[in-house]
Amino acid sequence: MNTRLEVPQITDLHNLPLDVVNLDSPGVVRISGLANDGSTVDLTWDELALSVRIRLVDGGQERLVIERETALKVSINKEDDQVLFSLWSEWQGTSGKLTVRIGEHVSITDLLLRT
Repeated sequence: MNTRLEVPQITDLHNLPLDVVNLDSPGVVRISGLANDGSTVDLTWDELALSVRIRLVDGGQERLVIERETALKVSINKEDDQVLFSLWSEWQGTSGKLTVRIGEHVSITDLLLRT
């Protein structure tokens, strides 16, 4: 089992249209992205706790919060005109991939599979 969450280097994120905030706790970082429709997505990871929190706000209201306590890896990339957050997790025979696309709008896909 991993003892640390695999995350992107902060310096690799400076070229992307994101706000990056190192929070007060060691290994805790919040990344914020803004879609063209005004909705925002915050992705907060804790490297030591192996946890990730994704929060979608639309029209000034929190619309969705997803938390993963068994995260393995986070990647953040630019694909065409979208920013792509990907999160892999695994726990007791179940693995998953959560994908957030931020572009014109926000779309979220959450896939869980038995391994």
